[in-house]
Amino acid sequence: MSDQNAIASDLAATNDRNFVVIFTLASLFFGVFSPLVGYFVAKDGTTTRKQIVELLNFQITVLGLMLIAYLLTATLILSVVGIPLAIIVGVADVIMLVLGAIRASRGESVRYRFTLRLLS
Repeated sequence: MSDQNAIASDLAATNDRNFVVIFTLASLFFGVFSPLVGYFVAKDGTTTRKQIVELLNFQITVLGLMLIAYLLTATLILSVVGIPLAIIVGVADVIMLVLGAIRASRGESVRYRFTLRLLS
C-alpha cells in the first residue's frame, strides 16, 4: 500500500510541475492571460497556486513596463527611451519565462526578480 501512495504522490507532484510549466510557456504567447486562467484553476494553498501567483505578478509587472514604454514611445521626444525599454523588457520577459519553465520542470520554486508582488 505504501508503494501505491508513493507512486500517487510522485504522480501528483509531476502533474503539478507540468501544470506550472505549461502555464509558464503559454505566457510567452498569451502574456498575462495565461497565468490569470491558471490562478482561477489552481487550488488554494498549494505550491502550484503559489507558483502561478508568482508568474501572474511577473506578467503584471511586464505589462506595466510595456505600457510605460508605449506611452514614452507615443511622445516623439521620449521615443529614444521608450523603444529600448520595450526591447529590453521583451527580451527579459522571454529569458525569465524560459528559465522559469526549466526550473519548474525540475520541481524547483521559481521567484522572478524585479517583480511587483501585488497578489499573494
